[in-house]
Amino acid sequence: MLLESVLALGGMSGWRYIQFRGEQYLADQACDEAYAYHELELLSDEAKMHSRLRKGTSSSIRKAEREGVTITISQSLDDILGFYRLHCLTRRRLGLPPQPSSFFEKLHTHVINENLGFTVLARYKQKTVAGLICLNFADQAVWKYGASDDTYKHLSANNLVLWETIKACAARGFRSLSMGRTDLDNDGLISFKNGWGATKTSVGYYRYDFESNGFVSRSKNSRKIQYQKILRYLPVDVLRVIGEFAYKHIG
Repeated sequence: MLLESVLALGGMSGWRYIQFRGEQYLADQACDEAYAYHELELLSDEAKMHSRLRKGTSSSIRKAEREGVTITISQSLDDILGFYRLHCLTRRRLGLPPQPSSFFEKLHTHVINENLGFTVLARYKQKTVAGLICLNFADQAVWKYGASDDTYKHLSANNLVLWETIKACAARGFRSLSMGRTDLDNDGLISFKNGWGATKTSVGYYRYDFESNGFVSRSKNSRKIQYQKILRYLPVDVLRVIGEFAYKHIG
């Protein structure tokens, strides 16, 4: 009944399509996109959580500590903006324009400042080198954004950032940490997430197309891939301008 009501509303409203994310009820329909999904159970026993880490993950955490990487956990706007600089670098590396800085300012005002999240930053010799934005609701936490400066990749700061995030979430009484979705062909990120003892499942995105009156599976957008290749070579300031205009239309 719910599905039929949504489709009826879409038809009356002139929608082109509806996207359903992770709906098991639609598992028999054509899947438009599929991702790996990781969720980590949080425990009050820090030693037990550490025992779940893969050996390489644990070694990377210790390496970052030996190198002198320090961690700051805060809800300040300054740290949000510090993260945004890293976010722009990471989006460029991925061939994507960053969201406008105003988006992160509003994220701080309406979410983090309402005690529904925090920022975790890694610093090395007074330079911010990696970071993460964690959001939360009820007893669940979400690793929403992660970013880093690839110049300092050898420090393994990302591992220390995530470990301190996990400990902070557990200390706040959250029961789980969503580590988000990952493209199925991104073996490196999947391997990274596997190293924390998280449960890996799959999630499907289902697209109902009103023109064809059914669920559709689209082919990979080759034009998008070409755009990403070009965007990787543009200056960050140019990408920020593109993001200012693009996100008004693509969300």
